[in-house]
Amino acid sequence: MSAPIIISTTIEVDGIQYVIPGAYCPSKIVIAGYKYRSALELIEEWIDHCCDVGPGLSATPSELWASFDIYSNNRENNNGVTGSISLGKRLKNRFPSLRDNKGNRIRLGIAIKDFFFDDLTDKGLF
Repeated sequence: MSAPIIISTTIEVDGIQYVIPGAYCPSKIVIAGYKYRSALELIEEWIDHCCDVGPGLSATPSELWASFDIYSNNRENNNGVTGSISLGKRLKNRFPSLRDNKGNRIRLGIAIKDFFFDDLTDKGLF
């Protein structure tokens, strides 16, 4: 059993600082939360710029990863999203996955925008 963490918090009211005893989040947790939120923000930017969202759309994990990888490399920061599995974990609540009639896994409700998909094809990724 671990010992409880007792820390104080300082607040300022009318220019006077008060110390309030209580608990806090360790810096490791704060940093991990920041990285996770940053990754989600980057994913949202990528979806806005490079993807179409709506019913009837679908994409394979490899298509989504190739697009995201290029987008995040151009921004010089992947924010902890290091592979298609990691990206898939962050997309799974919003875009469910299933297998198509050929047995390939696809994400529903999202597709790479045509101009970006053409760029991926030109680079030989698809």
